Amino acid sequence: MNNILKPRFIAILILPFVLAVSIVLVYLDFERRESFSNSHVASEVNRVYSNADSVLNKFYWDSVDTTIHVTFQGVQQDIFKIKDSTKGAYSDLDRIFRNSFLMNKSVTQVRWIDKNGLERYRMNRTLEKGKKDEISVVNKDQLQDKSGRYYFTEAKKLSSGYIYLSKLDLNIENNVIVTPYQPTIRLATPIKDADNRFQGIIVINFNLNDLFQQLNQLSSPGIDVDLFNEQGSLRYSNSLSDSSFLDILSNGILNGNKQTLEGFYQKRDEFEAIKSGVDNLPYHALGGVDYAPQVRAEENIYLLVSTKQTYLDRLFKDNLLESSIIGLIALISGILLLTLIHRSDKKVIRLNSELNKQLKISENSRAFKSQFLANMSHEIRTPMTAISGLLELLLKEDLDEKILKRLKIIKDSSDGLRRIINDILDLSKIESGKSVLSKSEFRPSLTIERSISTFNGSANLNGSELLLDMEPSLFFYYCLGDEYRIEQVINNLLSNAIKFSAGKPITLAVNYTTNSNKTLTLSCAVIDQGVGMSDSLVATLGEKFTQADNTVSKENGGTGLGLSISKELLRSMGSDLEIKSELGKGSEFGFTLELDVVKEESIVDREKIDIYALNVWIINKMNKSSDFINKLFRHWGCNATAISTHDELENLIQSLSTNDNPLDFIIFDIENPVSLDDVQTVIDRFSAQQLGLTKLVLMSSNEQNARTYKDTAIEVHFIKKPVTVSNFLELLQNLELVPNIQLVEDDSSNLVKTLEAKIIDRVARVGAPKILLVEDNLTNQSIISEIFKSVNINVVLANNGQEAVDSVHNHHFDIVFMDVQMPVMDGLEATKIIRHSFTLDELPIIALSAGVTEQEFHTSKEVGMNSHVPKPIDMNKLMQSIIDYWPEQIVTDKEKSVDSAPIAQKSKISLDELNQMDRFDLSNTIFKWLGSDAYDTVLDSFLDDYADLNVSSDTLTHAEKTAFVHKLKGVSGNIGAMSLFASCAEFEVQLNEKDISITPLLTEFMEDIETLKRTKK
Repeated sequence: MNNILKPRFIAILILPFVLAVSIVLVYLDFERRESFSNSHVASEVNRVYSNADSVLNKFYWDSVDTTIHVTFQGVQQDIFKIKDSTKGAYSDLDRIFRNSFLMNKSVTQVRWIDKNGLERYRMNRTLEKGKKDEISVVNKDQLQDKSGRYYFTEAKKLSSGYIYLSKLDLNIENNVIVTPYQPTIRLATPIKDADNRFQGIIVINFNLNDLFQQLNQLSSPGIDVDLFNEQGSLRYSNSLSDSSFLDILSNGILNGNKQTLEGFYQKRDEFEAIKSGVDNLPYHALGGVDYAPQVRAEENIYLLVSTKQTYLDRLFKDNLLESSIIGLIALISGILLLTLIHRSDKKVIRLNSELNKQLKISENSRAFKSQFLANMSHEIRTPMTAISGLLELLLKEDLDEKILKRLKIIKDSSDGLRRIINDILDLSKIESGKSVLSKSEFRPSLTIERSISTFNGSANLNGSELLLDMEPSLFFYYCLGDEYRIEQVINNLLSNAIKFSAGKPITLAVNYTTNSNKTLTLSCAVIDQGVGMSDSLVATLGEKFTQADNTVSKENGGTGLGLSISKELLRSMGSDLEIKSELGKGSEFGFTLELDVVKEESIVDREKIDIYALNVWIINKMNKSSDFINKLFRHWGCNATAISTHDELENLIQSLSTNDNPLDFIIFDIENPVSLDDVQTVIDRFSAQQLGLTKLVLMSSNEQNARTYKDTAIEVHFIKKPVTVSNFLELLQNLELVPNIQLVEDDSSNLVKTLEAKIIDRVARVGAPKILLVEDNLTNQSIISEIFKSVNINVVLANNGQEAVDSVHNHHFDIVFMDVQMPVMDGLEATKIIRHSFTLDELPIIALSAGVTEQEFHTSKEVGMNSHVPKPIDMNKLMQSIIDYWPEQIVTDKEKSVDSAPIAQKSKISLDELNQMDRFDLSNTIFKWLGSDAYDTVLDSFLDDYADLNVSSDTLTHAEKTAFVHKLKGVSGNIGAMSLFASCAEFEVQLNEKDISITPLLTEFMEDIETLKRTKK
C-alpha cells in the first residue's frame, strides 16, 4: 500500500490524465481560435463592405454633382444656344466643360446635344498610360448625329432636374470597344427653357478605372470584392479582373481563355444564389448602390463582399495545427512534470510552498494597486484638466489653419486619454469599496431623456440614428434610487452601441411594471444592429480590461472598461447586465432594476389632454423615427396617420379636399422624406385656406435642417429627434391645438422663478452686479455662465484660484463664486489669501463644489467662505445666494448715487478705443479690411437707421420680434458689436421656440447706440 503512494506510482497513475488533459486543451484552444478567426473574418467582411460601399456611393454621387454643376452653370448663363462656327463662339461653354474635367478626374467626355440629337459641342479627355491627360475639343466636322442613341432618347423623356444613368459597360468609339478597356457610365440630363420646352441634353462620360483601383486597395486576404449588374454579369472583381465584362466582349475572347470564362460564370452563380436567398457563402455582405433621388438608372449595380471557402479551409488547418502544437507542448510539459515528481517529491512540496507565498504576495499587490489608484485620483485628474482647459482656450484663438489642425489632433488624443483614466479611476473606486450608492428622489423618464439628448450628437456624427421606445406613462413617476449611477450605466451602454453600430439605428427600449408594494420594475435595453458577437465572446464581456474583439475595438475605440463598470454598478444595485448578441446582426445590452415609488404625479393634467379628435399626418420614409411619436399619440387616444410612400402622400392630399375632417397638423421627418421635398410638395398642393388651417411641424435631429423653411413666409414648428415625452408635450403646447393642457409645477420651481424675477427686476433698475466666477472646468464655465445670463448677469471668468486672487485685487467685484478643487491654486487657498484684504461683508465668496458633506461645509466656512452652493447646481440656492449677498441696501445706495450724481457728458472716443472695449471687436469688420473711412460710412448708415429708433417689446408681435432680432444680429456683427451680436443670437434661439420679452436686449442695444454715438462727437 505504501508503494502505491510513492511518487513513481503516482506518476504512472497520473499519466493517462495528462494525456486526456492535452487532448481537451487541443480541443478548447482550437474552438477558441476558430471563434476568433470567424469573428475576425466577419468583421473584415463588414469593414471592407462598409468602405467599398462608401467609395462606390461617393463616385456615383460625385458624378451626379458634376452633371448638375455643368447643367446648372450652362442654364444659369443661358449659353446652350446654337452659334456660328467662329473661333470663340462657345467660349463660355468651353470654360464650363473644362471646369468639369478639373472638378472630377473621372470625366472623360462632355457633350452638348441639341434637341434634334445633333452634337453641338464635345470635349474629350485623352487617357494614355504614361502620358499626361490631354483635354481637347472635337472638330465640328467630327460631330455626330446622336438622335438614335439610347441616352438621348431616355434623357429626352425626363423632366427638368432629373438625370438618366446608363448601364456600366465598356467605352465604345465608332462602334469599336476602346482598348485598353475603359469601364464607363454616362449621365445625361435634359435642358429646358423658361417655358419648359426641350432644348437638348448634356451627356458626360465617367471612367471607372480609378474607382476600381480604390476598391483593389480596400480588400483583405481571402476577401473578394465584386460588382454585378441586375443580370448577374460581372463588372468588377479584385480576384478575377479578367472575367469582367465578358458578356459584352467578342466570342473570340471568350473562347480564348477557359479559366477566365469559368470564373465569370462561377461569380455569376454565386451572386444569383445569394440574391435568391440560397446562402452558400459562409460570410458575405450584399447591397445595391444608393443613387441620388433625381437619378433614373438604366440598371442597378450590386456590391458583393465575400470570403472563399478555400480561405476558410486554410484557416481551419492553420488553427488545428497551432492547437495541436500547443497540445503537444502541454503533453511534453506534463511528462516532464511527472518525471520531476518521480525524482523528487520533496522538491515539489517546496515549490508548492513557494507558490503559496507568491499567491499571497500577488493578492496583497492587487489590494495595494486598487488603493494606490484610488489615492492617485486627484493627482491624475488635475494635470488632465489643465491640459484640456488650455487646449480649449488655444482652439478659440485666431491661429494658423495648420496649427489648429494639430491642436485638434492633440485635443482628441487628450480627450481619449482622459476617458481611459476616468474609467480606470471609477473601476478603482469600485474595487477599493469607495463607490457608495446614494438614494434620492428622481424621475426615471427624465434621466433616460437626458442620456438620449447627451448622445444624440455623437450618434449623428457616427451616422447612426438614436431612437427612443418608452412607455409614455413612465413620465409621471417619481422614484427613489441613485440617479447618477443609473444614468452612468445607460450612458456607457449608449456609448458602446454608438461605437459598434456601423452607422445603423440604435434603440433605447424602456418598459416598466408596478405592484401593490409601491415598487416599480424598470427595464432598459440598448439595441443596435452593428457587428454583433459570437456566444464565446459574449461570455468574456464585463471582465475587467477585456474587449470582445481587439480588431473591432481598435477601429471603433474603447478600453473594455465601460461594460465592466456598468456590470459592477448594477450588481451593487441588486441587478446585473444582460447581454444578447448575434454575430453580424447586432447586440442588445439591458438591465432590470427595482425602484421604490415615491409618488405618481402629473406634470401636466393628463385628463385634460384632449387630442383624440385631432387629424394628424406623420410623413416618414422609414417609419422607425415615427414609431414612438405614434405611440405617444395613441397613449392619449389619437390615431395619427403614418405616411411612408410618395403615393400614399399623393392619395391623401387628393382625398383631403373631399374629406370633411380638417387636417390639424403634419409632422415631416426631414431626414427620411418620401419625396424630393415633402414640405414643398404640401405647400404647392395645399390651398391657401388649407395651409392656414394646418400646422407644419419639422422633425429632425438637427435644427439647422429646418432653417431653410423657417426663412419662408410659411409658419413652421420644430420637434427634435429623437422624440421624447417632454418635447412631445411641449410641441402640443406650442401648437396651441390643445389649449386645455395645464402645466403644474412644484413649489421649488415656482420659488426659483420668483427669485429669478426679483433678480431680473433689480438688474433692470440698477444694473447687474459684478460677479467673478472661478471655475477650471470649461464645460461648467459655459453652463454656469448661461445660468447667470438667464437673469441678465454677465460674469467675469477665472480659471483657478491664482487668477481669482489677481482679479479681486485689480478689479471691483460684488460677489465671487469659487470652485474648491482647481489646479494652480485651489479655492480654499485662494479664499484664505483674499480674506487678508477683504472681509466677509466687503466681498462675499460662495463655494461651488460637488462635495456636500458636513466636513466639507465646515472646511469652506473655516477658510472664510460665506456660503456653499452644491454641484450639480442647485438653482434655488444659487439664486438665493445672489439675493442674500447682493442686498437691497446696496441697490438703494446705487440708486441714490445715480439719482444724486450730476450727469457727466461722456467724451468722444476713437475707433481704436472702441475696438479695445469689451463689448466691441472690429477685427472682422470693414475697419480692418478697408480702414476707418469705410467703417465710418457703414456706422453712419447704422446710426441713421437705429439711433432714434423707438421700439417697445410690448407693442411687437412674436413675428415682429423675431424679424427685428434677426436683422439686428446681422447689422451688429457688421459693425463689430459682438456682445450685442451674441445676445441677439441667444434671443433668436429662444424666440424660435416661444414668444418672450426682448426688453433686456433693447436695453443692451440702446447702451451700445450711446457708445457708438461717442465716436461721432
